[in-house]
Amino acid sequence: LLARLEESNRELRLLVNASLDFSASLDHAAVLSAVAERLIEVTAADMCDVYRIDGDEIEILVSVGGHWDEDPVGQRWKLADYRTFVKALNERRPVITRDILGEPEATEEERAEALRWGYRGTLDVPLLARGEVVGFLELDSREPHEFPEKDLVMGLAQLAGQAMANAQLYRQLDANARRMTLMAESALELASSLDLEHILQATAHRLCETVGVPNCEIDVVEGDGLRCVMSLADGERVEEWVGGVLPLSLMAVCGQVLERREPAVVASCDDGRLTPEGRRWVESHGYRSWVTLPLVAGDQAVGTVELAETRFDRTFTADELDAAGAICHVAAVAIRNAQLYQSEQAASWETSLLNEIARRTTSSLDVEEIVAGTTDALASVVPYDGYTLALLEDGRVTRVMSSLEDCPLDANDFPAFEGHALERLRDGRPAVLSLTRGDPSEAEHPLLAGYADIVVLPLVADGEVLGTLHLAAHRAGSFDATDMGLLERVGTQLSLALKNARLYDEVKRMHLGNLRALSSALNAKDYYTFGHAARVAAYTVMLAGELGWPQEMLPRIEEAAYLHDIGKISISDRVLLKAGRLNEEEWRQMRQHPVVSADIIGPLFADDLALGVRHHHERYDG
Repeated sequence: LLARLEESNRELRLLVNASLDFSASLDHAAVLSAVAERLIEVTAADMCDVYRIDGDEIEILVSVGGHWDEDPVGQRWKLADYRTFVKALNERRPVITRDILGEPEATEEERAEALRWGYRGTLDVPLLARGEVVGFLELDSREPHEFPEKDLVMGLAQLAGQAMANAQLYRQLDANARRMTLMAESALELASSLDLEHILQATAHRLCETVGVPNCEIDVVEGDGLRCVMSLADGERVEEWVGGVLPLSLMAVCGQVLERREPAVVASCDDGRLTPEGRRWVESHGYRSWVTLPLVAGDQAVGTVELAETRFDRTFTADELDAAGAICHVAAVAIRNAQLYQSEQAASWETSLLNEIARRTTSSLDVEEIVAGTTDALASVVPYDGYTLALLEDGRVTRVMSSLEDCPLDANDFPAFEGHALERLRDGRPAVLSLTRGDPSEAEHPLLAGYADIVVLPLVADGEVLGTLHLAAHRAGSFDATDMGLLERVGTQLSLALKNARLYDEVKRMHLGNLRALSSALNAKDYYTFGHAARVAAYTVMLAGELGWPQEMLPRIEEAAYLHDIGKISISDRVLLKAGRLNEEEWRQMRQHPVVSADIIGPLFADDLALGVRHHHERYDG
């Protein structure tokens, strides 16, 4: 009896001392290691492992005795796979296995494990805290063992359970404090910026840090789809995913999140909510488990955020979802504000751009100058790599201008626009041809050779299709909805400018025809002048060609040369047709005809040609 009392006192002192030692520490790993070491000492066991319960899994926190091949701390297993742990959990009392090799209830797998690691007797103790089982303590002995000290073990186990609960509480408080700090920092950072790219980057990094995942994707609603505006993997931006648009019909989970405005957790790629296309998409991203959260600003769902784990299947706690949701709310407001600011800036920039294009197009009536001025101004805001302009008359291409060095088409190669194709152009709305859409009719378009996307911008004025402007880009997805809206307005301005240029050209041709008629009439009444204008024009063209003048200028030179004597219409027939010598006054009149000729053709020709006409009688010495 005395020996039993002394043993009880010794165990009681051990428990009291352990309680005093452990209650002063917040280092749960140290507490659990000390408990394990004391239990090995008290029970004469050889090994001790401590586990915590995390959902339907167990995680090993401490291992003393070294029967593992490598440090097992942090490894996780399914709780349901451990028969004695499940029994201890359900019965809330220790489970003793004196000799696992002779235990009738032991499975062959359990016996094989015992032989592998060299233990026979086991004691599995549930760790209780506030009436809940929070983990397990397992003692292993290399020999069969009765574990008579189980009451003492239970006492120390409760200390371990309380230490584990305290540590868990401390971790939760610490995590909550860090989340609150992170949320406050996020709110301050995001609310103080109007730079959309910075907001997206900061949001993705903050969310990955808060939830502890490597991947984040932010998508915004665009029509019936979602456009990726930020993709982060292991802290790095993934450019290849940014800009892509997926229809909501293929993204059932995202559609559900936008409709209900609640987060949705997907535990694995086997989730029944995934469409085949959606499953292929997440598999291409390497997702294992993920959560999709809504971006809600005011009463409008503006997009979604996906936080994904690519390394293993995992669960997301309510605290993690709450913290991520709070950051998403701040981010949604910041994103909307930045988008509004961008829209205002874009509207201001667009107004300036349209004014600049209007200035350039109205300052010239030359088609090449109009097109060059428009495309140069567009290059500062629309991401294209080259352009081709086709001018039409009655659906037939009459002229092609291109900045592409290897433009595959000229006016003769362009197919005619007839019927339905011409009607589609009349609505004036731009359309995108793309190699990435898989449409054979688009992929075979000759202008797409070497390019990913081409915008076809119809040029329409007063219901007449004047032409088409093609803007080509090497990168797929270069043109967004903003670009298309801007191009439609630019197309209106360019169409009016081309219409004015065409009208001016028609008036000029008509005026030129009138002058040729006058010149012909002048030739008809003056025998000397008869045929002279045509001969001068022919010689002038030959001389210009010999001197290397540009081929496209020769018709203008010919016209100017043909009219070089048109000023003689200002000279009276008496002087012009006089048979004898001219007096001084008559010579003065005759010498004025080059000046009059230059004044007449000046509005129709370049200054150098008009000057050539003005001085066509001047000698080299002046």
